[in-house]
Amino acid sequence: MRGTIERVQEQIPAIVVDVFLAMLGVPVTAHPSPQVAREEIVTGSVFIAGSWKGGVSIEMDIGHAIQLTKCLNSSARPDGFDDDVRDAIGELANMIGGNVKASLPGGGHLSVPSVVRGPGYSMRMRGVAEITSFGFSTKWGPFWVRVIHVVQT
Repeated sequence: MRGTIERVQEQIPAIVVDVFLAMLGVPVTAHPSPQVAREEIVTGSVFIAGSWKGGVSIEMDIGHAIQLTKCLNSSARPDGFDDDVRDAIGELANMIGGNVKASLPGGGHLSVPSVVRGPGYSMRMRGVAEITSFGFSTKWGPFWVRVIHVVQT
């Protein structure tokens, strides 16, 4: 199903821009810059199982995640990394993943979001063959969205 991953990769920039504008009212700019190692990061991921298998993750600095949580909740900025921030990053991953799933032939099933804080973690999926990273930024800094394509299981 090689054509499907290419369609997903083509759609990611528009999906991310649309999700950030609709959910947060925050404009997003795509950029090709590589990711730099950071100490305080948060990653939200969802996985898709169906005719296409894979996942989507979003990663950013904790400070960026806190700012986006304020926009999502229309409330006071959280004082630090808390359950509201976890929920917000999980919801962003869920919305991006849900849009990807909706564009797939035959749909699929979307997992519950997973959120990880900090550097040095590893994620393994049986049969992962390709991970494509997309760089974006808001006024608070850069973030990355990754598409994980599972070829064999």
